[in-house]
Amino acid sequence: ITNNVTNVIIRNSEIGPCKDANGNYREGVFSVDGSTNIVVRQNVIHDVNTGLSFYKSIHPIYIDHNNFYNIQGPFPQGKSVGFNLVTMGTSGSKIMCNLSDMQGMVYPTTRPWGVEDHISMWLSNGLFTNKTEIAYNRIRGGISKSGSAMQIADGGGGNVTAIA
Repeated sequence: ITNNVTNVIIRNSEIGPCKDANGNYREGVFSVDGSTNIVVRQNVIHDVNTGLSFYKSIHPIYIDHNNFYNIQGPFPQGKSVGFNLVTMGTSGSKIMCNLSDMQGMVYPTTRPWGVEDHISMWLSNGLFTNKTEIAYNRIRGGISKSGSAMQIADGGGGNVTAIA
């Protein structure tokens, strides 16, 4: 999703496997600079380095009822959902009712390394009056020695509500 795009809906699709010409895993969906009002709903996203990556995008972003598996990494990628410097906007973002299942992956000695964080909110502040909501997601498995299920204030983000 290129710079300053608005009103994007990605629904009922299979995304993956995603590799470049050299055989390296790539992002399933990558949104950049100023894109806003993005909906990613009811997709199967697999065999990517990161499922959904939002870099310098603007709230709201709605991610719901997606199924993620075989997230490959390597670090610093390796997220089912990654917000990176997502700020501002007109209403809060929501990451709800997704399944991120990495059960059964074995920690390899070479690349790819698998999921790092299932959900990461790197330097991504929700809105003061309308926080980013992360709720009702099912997260299972992972092989990273440094990752986690959710990083909700990673690097100094804030205004996020997380419900297990």
